[in-house]
Amino acid sequence: MTTVTAYLADTAAPMLRARFPSNFMRRQAFGAVAELAYLAGWKHHDLGHEGAAQRYYQVGYQLACEADPPTTRLRKGPSWLSRRPTNPAPSSQPSKR
Repeated sequence: MTTVTAYLADTAAPMLRARFPSNFMRRQAFGAVAELAYLAGWKHHDLGHEGAAQRYYQVGYQLACEADPPTTRLRKGPSWLSRRPTNPAPSSQPSKR
C-alpha cells in the first residue's frame, strides 16, 4: 500500500464522517478527498494495478458527486443553458400539420 492510499484509508476517509461547521466546509472536504482518491487511482494505474485503479477512480467520482451534488448543479442550471440563444431563429422548414 502506498503512502497516498494509507493516508486516504487511515486519515482522510474517516475525517468525512465528522460534523462540519457548514455545508461549504463539508463540500470542500469531500472534494479534497475525491482528488486524493483520484491520485491514488493514477498511482495504481502507473504500477499496472488496473483493478485497484478503477476502484479508486470510482471512489473519487462518488466523493466528487457528494462534494457537488446533482441538485446543486440543477439549481445553477447546466452550463450549456446559459449559452443557448433566448430567441432562436425560426425554422426554415414549414411545419407539417
